[in-house]
Amino acid sequence: DLVGNTTTAQITVTENIDNEFEYKVIDTQYVSITHYIGNKPRVIVPSTINNYPVKTIALKAFEACATVEYIYIPSSIEEIGTYPIGDKIKNEASTFIGCSNLNTVEIDLNNQYYTNNNGDGVIYDKNKTKLYYYPTAKTGSSFTIINGITSIEGSAFADCKNINTIVTPEGLTIIGAEAFANCKNLSKITLNEGVKTINVGAFELCKSLEEIKLPSTVETIGSGAFLACVELTKIDI
Repeated sequence: DLVGNTTTAQITVTENIDNEFEYKVIDTQYVSITHYIGNKPRVIVPSTINNYPVKTIALKAFEACATVEYIYIPSSIEEIGTYPIGDKIKNEASTFIGCSNLNTVEIDLNNQYYTNNNGDGVIYDKNKTKLYYYPTAKTGSSFTIINGITSIEGSAFADCKNINTIVTPEGLTIIGAEAFANCKNLSKITLNEGVKTINVGAFELCKSLEEIKLPSTVETIGSGAFLACVELTKIDI
């Protein structure tokens, strides 16, 4: 577990190929990307920098990178959304917060920790049980989450611009905190039986959401789960 290790020596460097990245060398063993400082629409995250393997991408590394439309993640990456100080907590989606034009994150086929599904540009864990991140500007107005997903992780769909309909799989049990926050055009979501937990702020600021049916299996609804859903007039239980 890279994130759990105590980092006794960190070297901060602000240069890279074409001066695109800021990064840290952790314990003289591997590189963590801390910020993207370029302005290209297509970003290729390198697998090595100065002969060190690039293994992690830090929380908010691509924050507010409005020019970025495509990101390639190499096979060397083991964790996305880590805290640079070595905290065990991580959130993949928050790595890309404010990437208002990002439509694809391509994961190298040989990556052992993350994957896409048939080139959909969405980030899943390697076993396809967790959905980590749906790009903010991904095209298409509807999306059916693949079978096998049991957890939609925190902020996974947050700020998505184009999506208005989502269908969830039967095996889904957890909807993470702010998973669909500020999906302004989301008007319909189908939650199948099996969902147990809807976390804090899961649907907050979904201003087009009009109606939702909660499965009988729901056990916990976090505070503010439907905060500021101004068009929501009916919740079936």
